[in-house]
Amino acid sequence: MNFYFEAVNILDKLDAKKGSIKGIIASVPEKDRKRTAALVIETLKYKHVLNEVIDAAHLLKQEKKINSRNLALVLVHDLLLARGIQAGDGPIKQAVLRHRTRLQSEFTRVKIKKGVKSHEELAQTDDARADDPLYLSGKVILQDKASCFPAHVLAPPARDDALVIDATAAPGNKTSHLCGIMQNKGKLFAFERDRKRFSTLKTMMSKAHCNNVEAVNSDFLMVSPDDPKYTGVTHILLDPSCSGSGIVNRLDHLLDNEQENDVDSDRLIKLAAFQLKMIRHAMTSDAESVVRCSPGEDATNGFFVSLFVRKKGDDMGETSIEKTGKRVSREGDDDDAGKPVKRKRKNKKGKATAAS
Repeated sequence: MNFYFEAVNILDKLDAKKGSIKGIIASVPEKDRKRTAALVIETLKYKHVLNEVIDAAHLLKQEKKINSRNLALVLVHDLLLARGIQAGDGPIKQAVLRHRTRLQSEFTRVKIKKGVKSHEELAQTDDARADDPLYLSGKVILQDKASCFPAHVLAPPARDDALVIDATAAPGNKTSHLCGIMQNKGKLFAFERDRKRFSTLKTMMSKAHCNNVEAVNSDFLMVSPDDPKYTGVTHILLDPSCSGSGIVNRLDHLLDNEQENDVDSDRLIKLAAFQLKMIRHAMTSDAESVVRCSPGEDATNGFFVSLFVRKKGDDMGETSIEKTGKRVSREGDDDDAGKPVKRKRKNKKGKATAAS
């Protein structure tokens, strides 16, 4: 029964928003970790149905041994949707088994009411909006607020002669956002080095009717700043890999993509080095400003946007890069992130803007 108590503990912490599922599961003994994670995920998938069955059967009202909603959820899940409750006989297991017939009857009733034949059809969908005709046709693109910051801050021009680069474009959400801001004018070069992700990028650009996008199956870091094809680029969007610490808990990312709150420091150092490499490479293309967006909560108390602005050099032929910042909380409020920090950089001709 301890296995079920571990699952209940995780569900309780998720309800209290005390972290991501991966971070919480890290405290579970390794031998039970995978099994516990599977039970929690499956329970969450069918939570709405299980709650309906539990309430209809009056399980919590009639059985004092079942002293929490989440305990009832995991036990009824295994009773109805798995191979039965995997625990030795005891008062808690017997409390559920006494209601087996009623629970099965209510479960069948739910399936009939919803017009489904298998329990798989009862699983909670990720987002009902995904079936909306506007989304399916590409007229509307779903994207969380935090992911909208980079393109909004970059603010590329909507001109026929505009030249813009999205350095790490796939799957294409931010690329399509840039395209919308540009009103499908000018040229937007979208880089993606991975072939499969590049294919996804092209599909999404076609679906979103982004006619000004030229998808490039190449690594942005390999692009020469002297390449005549990209001469005149004025804006660059950098969206390299990050820690993921700013991702809001979502059911579809609980196992595969949700990052732990306590991100490994070595990984953070490597990510920071890669981000800096991207920024430096962007600046070799005569970039005038760089916007860097970071969701690192521990370091910035929310979503942080820092702006590096290159100014005309002095008599020494150097250029000053001024760093300013805005800290944006999860509620959307912002405040000054400190005094500008001056840095020196050799002067370059031309103007460009880069954002990450």
